Amino acid sequence: MSTYKEMPVASKVPYNEKFDWPSDVSDTRTDSTSDPVIVHQTTADDVVLSEKQPLTPNMTFQEAYDMSIRDMLIIRKTKRNDYVGNDLDDLRNYRSTGQFLGTTTYQVMLARIFEKLQRCRVLILENTEQAVNDETIADTLLDIANIALLVKAALDTGDDGR
Repeated sequence: MSTYKEMPVASKVPYNEKFDWPSDVSDTRTDSTSDPVIVHQTTADDVVLSEKQPLTPNMTFQEAYDMSIRDMLIIRKTKRNDYVGNDLDDLRNYRSTGQFLGTTTYQVMLARIFEKLQRCRVLILENTEQAVNDETIADTLLDIANIALLVKAALDTGDDGR
């Protein structure tokens, strides 16, 4: 049986018929837990931009999780456009900030995660009323997840963080 690290694919998600991924499913396999999975070669560029779907009261945990993954891809695509444009360097904004500040790309990215975590701490744990109305706590959590995945992808591809 294959494990996650052995699969030469871009991403993998648990099988869920209700999850609306693009139709580029390349393979179905079983991971080390013998749970069926669908293996996708999906990137943020493959996801069609659309309105994020609202959570519904009857939504299962798995449906909410799957919707969050799709929302992450949508956010990643739109933010990549705004921060990087047509540049081939997906980390250009973090890299140029690091150069400007005299620090590494990774330090800038981790600082952004910390900044977002601070916002969550204030709004969730201190129960402070939210003043910025165009970014929800859910948006902040998705930003944290996206930045963390950018760090992981950079490490996985041998990016030296400069």
